[in-house]
Amino acid sequence: MGQAAIQLAKTRDCEIFGLASESKHGFLKSQGCQHALSSADYVNEVRKLTNGRGVDLILDPVGGKTWTESYELLAPAGPPRSFWSVGGGFGQEAQLGARSGPAVSHQKVEPANADGRQQNHLGLQYGSPFCEARSTGGAVSSLVGMYEAGQIKPHVDRTFSRFAEAAAAHHYIHDRKAKGKVLLIP
Repeated sequence: MGQAAIQLAKTRDCEIFGLASESKHGFLKSQGCQHALSSADYVNEVRKLTNGRGVDLILDPVGGKTWTESYELLAPAGPPRSFWSVGGGFGQEAQLGARSGPAVSHQKVEPANADGRQQNHLGLQYGSPFCEARSTGGAVSSLVGMYEAGQIKPHVDRTFSRFAEAAAAHHYIHDRKAKGKVLLIP
């Protein structure tokens, strides 16, 4: 998710903040991420880099504690602010904030608890009717067009050539070695 988000954000000239282990910072920057941060103190670092303003869009595939921390980084007022969390638990590798974008959220946000920051939230869950092909055809067509135009390109980190290597592929991902998609070729 992180690299796809970086590529899409680049097509909109966004300033991109990525969160990953230090060993992956160089790779993130080579992909177009202007600010590669570690999880230790990313909240204060983002605040410092944005002069306290925060960011307009947050993608958080982790959820839990990072959801709460990241939510506080959403900038106040102005254009719609966004928060997208798909849950998971695979670490913080793909968490990303960008200073531009549309609205999405997975966590429950009560309008009555709004803090006056004028943020928009839209729910999205994989497997929901919203994610069915008939509902997302326009978005998929747009992505295919961007791919055909060379604006986005999925990054394949490594392929494993047999189903017998499925365990090795899983360990590669679990050990956080992957810097992109890992494919299992039958």
